[in-house]
Amino acid sequence: MIAVATELSRRPSIENSYTNFLPGIQARYSAANDRLIFRASITEAISRPPPGDLVPARQENAQLNQRIIGNPALRPASSWNYDASVEYFMPPLGLISAGVFHKDISDFVFSSSRITADGVDERTRQNGEGGSVTGIEIGWVQQFPSLPGLLSGLGVEANYTYLDSEGVYPNRTDALPLVNSPEHILNGVVSYVQGPLSVRVSYNYLSERIESVGARAALDVYNEHSDVWDLVIQFRVWGDNSLFLNVKNLTDEPTVQYVGNRGNPTLVTYYGRQFNFGLNFAF
Repeated sequence: MIAVATELSRRPSIENSYTNFLPGIQARYSAANDRLIFRASITEAISRPPPGDLVPARQENAQLNQRIIGNPALRPASSWNYDASVEYFMPPLGLISAGVFHKDISDFVFSSSRITADGVDERTRQNGEGGSVTGIEIGWVQQFPSLPGLLSGLGVEANYTYLDSEGVYPNRTDALPLVNSPEHILNGVVSYVQGPLSVRVSYNYLSERIESVGARAALDVYNEHSDVWDLVIQFRVWGDNSLFLNVKNLTDEPTVQYVGNRGNPTLVTYYGRQFNFGLNFAF
């Protein structure tokens, strides 16, 4: 990949300042000897754009036929957040939880894209007009020390999130979700800890999500759904010192992008499996 940053022909002069008062209220109620906990909150929050998005520069990538332009006029996003959850602690080592939430968002930041007269995919970051997201999340964490023999080292973790989002984008009247907000998110972990050995296999699933918004639906860029498996193995050799092996993306899952619809894929990127191994010393 070759990317070259060049200064824009005019040196911009842009000033921006803001003051935020971020109120919040939280409530907690416990029952069943603190094994059952209810939580609720109403808060306001802001999210500032990454500094790299504010740099008034232009990046050209000939391999991807892509141009990225910075936007120093970006405003921070703000949101009102409404959350409620319940947790139940299961002896000896377990937890199940469920929660609902809703967020009303102003000035969210998204990537816009257009095809220029010279055929380049030009992208920049800009503020949306407003949006919202409503979701449900459930989770389960459990260790099994009561199982017989070697099975007592087993453990599981799982969580699932459902998102229903909507964003209002400049010059678009059709209904669109918020960028990078997949409808379904699933994570799972199976772990094993016994004596000096520790093994952890994790899985992450993201459903398809819109990555950048074009002038019309045919120019919207999407990321296809992804399934990623990771592996961590650690073996304690003496004291607190241990050997470790980390493997990311076990199945060599690619990143697939398409424009408009799945029949028009534009980018398939294979990152390969990443191996990391060594020895941890504790001093």
